[in-house]
Amino acid sequence: MVKLPFLPKMLLEILGNIPTIAFTTVNFSELLSKSKFVLHHMKEGSTEPEWLYQLEQILPSNMNLVTKLEGTEGAVTGQDLLKLYFAQLKTPGPLFLDMRPHHFSHQNGITGWKPSPLVYRFEPDFKSALIRLYQGFYSEDKVLFEQSLGDLGLTQGLNGEAKQTLISLFKDNFGSDIKAQQFRLNHFQESFAKIFEFFMENKVKLKTDFLYLGLYLTTLFMHMDQFKEPIQVQKIFKEIFP
Repeated sequence: MVKLPFLPKMLLEILGNIPTIAFTTVNFSELLSKSKFVLHHMKEGSTEPEWLYQLEQILPSNMNLVTKLEGTEGAVTGQDLLKLYFAQLKTPGPLFLDMRPHHFSHQNGITGWKPSPLVYRFEPDFKSALIRLYQGFYSEDKVLFEQSLGDLGLTQGLNGEAKQTLISLFKDNFGSDIKAQQFRLNHFQESFAKIFEFFMENKVKLKTDFLYLGLYLTTLFMHMDQFKEPIQVQKIFKEIFP
């Protein structure tokens, strides 16, 4: 990956799982500017109490925020992790992006989460368009799905054939079965790399938010990869966004 020695070790560990080509598709000066917020909170090792309060309101019923992890590393179920991933999109504050197993533990059927200070504030328009993209995919609304790709700024300058290629790449990344999905890190990395290769070849410049979305997804898959059973993704998404 791109060598960025000024970044904290925690962030470098995650970025090592993101294809290097991703960094060529964003405006680097914008990336550095928007990353100041991220780096500040990682350096301070702290977050705002208001953000934690907002987070508590959307946690799955058998998940709690903790200051000390006890029990077995990781979440109780993949369903809880996926609920958390989607539910964070509803919060008005920054998202806590690091969902790797060592920030979670479970004991007596309850998952404890000690969030790391890796936080990022997505632009409201980007977050809204992302939610609509998921809604289009999981409700099989082709028009909404394709419109949302454009709202995310992903189809700029593309002809009809190229747009169809992009749609296929995203559907492969989301999974062929909208109802149940097995989360495999290697498949995610391969499909994500193909998406970034497409953007580079078609000279599509991405918003920094998209790169941080990739980071959020990467940490999710780093954790979800340990669960072998398929997850009812469509059902979970519709629980969070009925």
